[in-house]
This record gives sequence, C-alpha cells and structure tokens, in this order.
Amino acid sequence: GSVALPPTRVREAGRGRVPAVIWLVLYIVTLLSMAELGYQTGLAGRRRALSAPALALAFASVILLIADLDRPQAGIVRVSQQSMLELIQSMKP
Repeated sequence: GSVALPPTRVREAGRGRVPAVIWLVLYIVTLLSMAELGYQTGLAGRRRALSAPALALAFASVILLIADLDRPQAGIVRVSQQSMLELIQSMKP
C-alpha cells in the first residue's frame, strides 16, 4: 500500500517554492525582450516571420517549465516521492 508522508514533510514542501521576486523579474525580462523585438522589427521595416513567434514560444516554454517544476506533485513533470517513502520505512525500528 501507499504510505502517507509525515505532516512535517508536507509543510516543508511549501518552503521550496520559487520566490515571488524571481517570478516578477522573469516576467519583466520577458516583457522587455518582447518589446525590444517589436521595436527592432519596427526599425528594420520588415517582419521576420519565424523569429518573433519562436522567441515568444521559447520564453513561454521556460516560464511554464519553471512553474511546473515549482509544484512537483501537480502538472506535467511529476517528482516521485517513492525514495522518500522508502527512506522513512528504512528508518523505522
């Protein structure tokens, strides 16, 4: 059967989150990069069909990956707690 994690483990999981200031900086860098790309496109007078969507997709992918890894028990990338459960079992008398 499945062994439940101790309450302290569940409480401590919330401390490992990405701080809000890091999220803010990540969003600001993304916004400034997209604005700079638009500005450069306007100066050049021609639009590169693949560069803007590719850069936007790259930034969005990085942000989504960080958000997903920030919550290891929910999302696409899931981190198993099996090794922690085995450690708890091995420490029992």
